[in-house]
Amino acid sequence: HRPPRPDYFFVPARRVHLRVGEQPPMSGGASGSARTAGSRIGGYPPPNAPEHWPEWLREVWDNDKYIRKRKYLVLQDMIQVQPSRDFSIDLAHLGLLLTLDRRRDGRFHVDELIEFHKLYTQSASTHGTVEFQSQFQAFATMQLWDMVSAENGEDDFVKWFLRLLTENMESGHPPVKTIKDHPKVVYLRSGSIKTLHDLLSVQRVFGVDYQSFYNLLAQVAAEEYSEHYDATAEKYTDVVPLETLEIFARAFVRGFCSIMTELGFEPGMLKSPEERAVLIAKKAEREKRAREEREKKRREEEEKRK
Repeated sequence: HRPPRPDYFFVPARRVHLRVGEQPPMSGGASGSARTAGSRIGGYPPPNAPEHWPEWLREVWDNDKYIRKRKYLVLQDMIQVQPSRDFSIDLAHLGLLLTLDRRRDGRFHVDELIEFHKLYTQSASTHGTVEFQSQFQAFATMQLWDMVSAENGEDDFVKWFLRLLTENMESGHPPVKTIKDHPKVVYLRSGSIKTLHDLLSVQRVFGVDYQSFYNLLAQVAAEEYSEHYDATAEKYTDVVPLETLEIFARAFVRGFCSIMTELGFEPGMLKSPEERAVLIAKKAEREKRAREEREKKRREEEEKRK
C-alpha cells in the first residue's frame, strides 16, 4: 500500500489536514470543553461506562484489576492487545504509541483510546482494515520523525521513551527500584526491559533473544556505570540503571534519523513551508557548528602531538 502524504490523513468522505501538535479529528462535533464536561466522546458514552466501550478495551480493563485501579493503560497493556475482528490494529508500534500518547506522559488514557477506536471503525469501514493500518502507521511514523527531527527533538524523544518505561507497571509492581547503597540512582526492572524487547521485535528482526538483549544492556551498564552497578552482584540481579536505557534510546533515535535522512525526509514535513524552512536552516546551522567543533578538536589534537 502507498503511504499517505505526510501532511494529511484520510477519514471517510473528507481529507483532514494534520499539522504538528494535532491529532486526527474525531466525529461527533463535540468541542474539547463539551467533552471535558462529560458529553459523549466520538459517539461513545464517557469513560465511566465500560459496558459501552470497544470490546478489546473492555476486555483489557476487565481482566486487570490494576488497570481499573489506576484508570489508564501502560506500555505492557497496549502491546498485549491482540488484533481481532473487532480491532485489527497491532499496537506494538513505537510511532503509533507516540501518536496515541497525546499527553506524552507514558500513559494511555481511556478517553483517547475510545476516540481512536471511533476513528478506526469509521475509516476501516470505508477504506478497509489493512488500508487503515498501513496509512495510520505511516502517519504515526511521520509523527515520530516530526518529533525527533525538530530542535531538541532527541531530548524530547528520550524523555518520552523513559516515561514509557518508568510508567510500565507490572501487575501492580513498580517498574523501577532503588538500592540502599545508591539511593539517588534509579534502576529499571527486567520486566520493563522484556516489554521493550517485545515492542521492538528484537528477536524477530535481529535474532537476539531476550536474555541476550538483557545481557547486552547489563554489559553497557557495567562499563559505563561501574561505580553503582555490578552485574555479578546479587542485589543487581534483574535490574539495570535507567541511564543505560537513555544510552539505548539515543542510539535508537540517531539510527532512525539516519535512515529517514537517507530516504530523503527533511525536518518538519508536517509543518507549513515557512516553518519547515526555518527548521532546515536551524539544522544546517547545527551541522555547521558540529563540523567546526570537530575541526577545532582535530587541530587541538595535532597541536598536542607536535
